[in-house]
Amino acid sequence: MVENVYHNYDAVFKDSFVLYKDKSLDFIRWEDDAKITEILSTEKKEVRVETEFTDITFKTNKGYGLHMESEVDVSEADMLRFCGYSVDLWARHKIEFRTIVITTKKPRVKSVKGRTLQFTPIIVNLGRRNGDKIYKKLKKKIDAGEEVNELDLIFLPLCSSKTKSTYEMLVDCIGLAEQIADDETNREKMVAQMLILTNKYVDEERINKLWREFSAVIKLNVLKVAESVGRKEGREEGREELFGILENLQSEGMSLNDALTQARQMVNAQANASAPTSS
Repeated sequence: MVENVYHNYDAVFKDSFVLYKDKSLDFIRWEDDAKITEILSTEKKEVRVETEFTDITFKTNKGYGLHMESEVDVSEADMLRFCGYSVDLWARHKIEFRTIVITTKKPRVKSVKGRTLQFTPIIVNLGRRNGDKIYKKLKKKIDAGEEVNELDLIFLPLCSSKTKSTYEMLVDCIGLAEQIADDETNREKMVAQMLILTNKYVDEERINKLWREFSAVIKLNVLKVAESVGRKEGREEGREELFGILENLQSEGMSLNDALTQARQMVNAQANASAPTSS
């Protein structure tokens, strides 16, 4: 089932901020005018706190680093874990790191401290943001053809709303994403990110329904690619072959968007191989 392919909240959280790194600080309403100059690491590391983690770390033009984490319900144990990560990052990169924790509810603790240690990360609580106001602002800009911060849209369904459920906001945000994305692959990636991020907040039946609809759109787009490069038979004889490409790639653990990209590449390669050569 397509809905089970890419339900990795942490991976999508990381990918979103790496993809739109130049807009990340604006999204979290950062305190100064720092700019991200480098992605330091997005790989799993073994740290001295004896656990693995996937970090999102950036270097800024101000000389300090940023370490970003996501946690739905922040506990004291989480804070100690984040503190350990921060110390390890400081030792590895030899620069000060500031930790940002993105959550959707009020954290149980905001800092940890002892005789010789105090750790106070910046908490970004999306649950306190006015989703209705943000949606209206984004829609107005999009309708006017103005640029928006894609992260504001991707994470909008996780913000609070007095007029819409998470599901209703998700559906509306998907509609906006279809308006602003400059190409099919980017649009599909944004929609996939929203679906995965809200998977914990929307009932299974509804989220699966959206995944099925989304999968159908992706498959139709692959068929359009086949047709556009001259394989008109792809709509008929090649239909099962193309759908099989996606399903096989997904069964191997590939993300929906990566499977789509590779399927398109395979279609183009097959079309080029079968095209007549000029003498």
